Amino acid sequence: MSRMQRLSRLAVLLVLTLVFVWLFNGTTAMATQRLVACSPVPTPETLAMEPVSSPTLLLTQTLWVRLGSGRRVTVTSEAGTKSFAGVFSSAFLSPLPIPLLRNVTHHVIVTGQVEYQTGCYYTLSRTVDKNGAPLIIVQGRRTFLPSILRR
Repeated sequence: MSRMQRLSRLAVLLVLTLVFVWLFNGTTAMATQRLVACSPVPTPETLAMEPVSSPTLLLTQTLWVRLGSGRRVTVTSEAGTKSFAGVFSSAFLSPLPIPLLRNVTHHVIVTGQVEYQTGCYYTLSRTVDKNGAPLIIVQGRRTFLPSILRR
């Protein structure tokens, strides 16, 4: 094999290698750009509720919530839905005043929106407090009948 044939084979091999590397790097860059948007979703942040006061005669109650990297908290109960926008943290308790209906048992659902990356969100939801007790608020005076009358 002549020297010229060796050089031409080496040149073709070099060009093919460069083309392969260029294609491989271009494909990887495109795939990376598509996946960067909002994935993967990280380990969930903390959403913890302090215990509620029940029963109560008041027509409002302030819920206390911790939500790591939180941007919005929504509270839903028989009295309706109320949203709170802001910057929430797992380090500090945030007060959320909610209305209560007269003589109604309120089953509270707290939903928190977490921003884990600019423009990327996921939600967490709770129906129990940090101790595992249900978020139920009884508004109004409860009459307790003697056990003999309940039979």
